[in-house]
Amino acid sequence: MIEIIPNSQILNTEYEKLFNLYQNTEKNNPDTVNYLHYSSNDKFRSLKSLGDDYNWIIVKQFDNIIAFALLVADGNVLNFKHVGLDYSVNRDTYSYFNLFYSAIKFAIENGFDFMQCGSTTYEVKLSLGCQVIDREATIIFNHKTNEKLMEFFKSFRFGGSKNE
Repeated sequence: MIEIIPNSQILNTEYEKLFNLYQNTEKNNPDTVNYLHYSSNDKFRSLKSLGDDYNWIIVKQFDNIIAFALLVADGNVLNFKHVGLDYSVNRDTYSYFNLFYSAIKFAIENGFDFMQCGSTTYEVKLSLGCQVIDREATIIFNHKTNEKLMEFFKSFRFGGSKNE
């Protein structure tokens, strides 16, 4: 069974299971850069305080949660975030693919223009029609920029310096 549940309707008792699935995915993908990592159930549970622009796709087998993804609505973009999987049943249930299919359906039904699909499993996502978009942040330094930046930084007091 697959359902999409608004953030406010996730039960407190479900967060421990969701966190354990999240940790499974983290452990199973050690080479993946995770830009936001939750090290404890308490930190993960803080997602409860977010509004209903956050929705959870929950996959259950025999009333047991076996997979989830967090959907974050941001204007006309739906972000697919924080996947958690029970790898002992993932291949048999196709739960990872079902998370994606459900997210795509949700995006279409709710009129989103784009869906950001995350930074892992590129081959799978490309086969579903995704495009890979490079993520980068660059500062280009030049003489004029350096002078302006240094003037700007003079107004700050940076902590941690031994030369204070």
